[in-house]
Amino acid sequence: MRASFKSTRLMRASFGSTRLMRASFGSTRLMRASFGSTRLMRASFGSTRLMRASFGSTRLMRASFGSTRLMRASFGSTRLMRASFGSTRLMRASFGSTRLMRASFGSTRLMRASFGSTRLMRASFGSTRLMRASFGSTRLMRASFGSTRLMRASFGSTRLMRASFGSTRLMRASFGSTRLMRASFGSTRLMRASFGSTRLMRASFGSTRLMRASFGSTRLMRASFGSTRLMRASFGSTRLICASFGSTRLICAFYGTTRLLFKGTARGRPTRGRKDA
Repeated sequence: MRASFKSTRLMRASFGSTRLMRASFGSTRLMRASFGSTRLMRASFGSTRLMRASFGSTRLMRASFGSTRLMRASFGSTRLMRASFGSTRLMRASFGSTRLMRASFGSTRLMRASFGSTRLMRASFGSTRLMRASFGSTRLMRASFGSTRLMRASFGSTRLMRASFGSTRLMRASFGSTRLMRASFGSTRLMRASFGSTRLMRASFGSTRLMRASFGSTRLMRASFGSTRLMRASFGSTRLICASFGSTRLICAFYGTTRLLFKGTARGRPTRGRKDA
């Protein structure tokens, strides 16, 4: 109903069991695209190119893909409600069994990114670049990645609830089997950092820089690293519970098999890690 396909090219495209209400595909090219069992209500694809894209069993309500390019992208068993992908490029991206509710990807580039079995509710990726990033079996609820760059980052089997990565850069960072609840990384830079088998609950890294830092098999509960710089620091098999490092600088520090339980605030500029028996 009231659907318009302006200046479009449709080649082998099939819209099966769909409802189109006030949907407009302006200046688009659709090649081998199939929208199976979909509902499109007030959706607009402006200046988009869709090549071999398939939206299987999806519902699109008030979704707009402005100035986007979709090449070999597949949204399988997804629900998109009030989602907007502004000035984005999606190349070989797949959102498998995902639910997108009020999610907005503004001025983003998604290249070979896959969100497998994820749920995105009120998540916004503003001015981000995602290259070869994969969010496997993740749940994103009210998470916002503002002005971030994600290159070859993978969040495997993670849960992100109310987490915000503000003005961050993530390059080759991997959060394996992690749970992030109410964690915020403000004005941080993460380069080649890996958080393996970690749990982050109410942890905040304010104005921090993490370069080649690895937190292996760690648990961070209510830990805050305020105005810290971590360069080549590794916390191996550590447990940080209610620990706070305020205004600290950790350069080439190593804490091996340490346990920090209700420790005080570390100040100054330590150059070597202190091992706790």
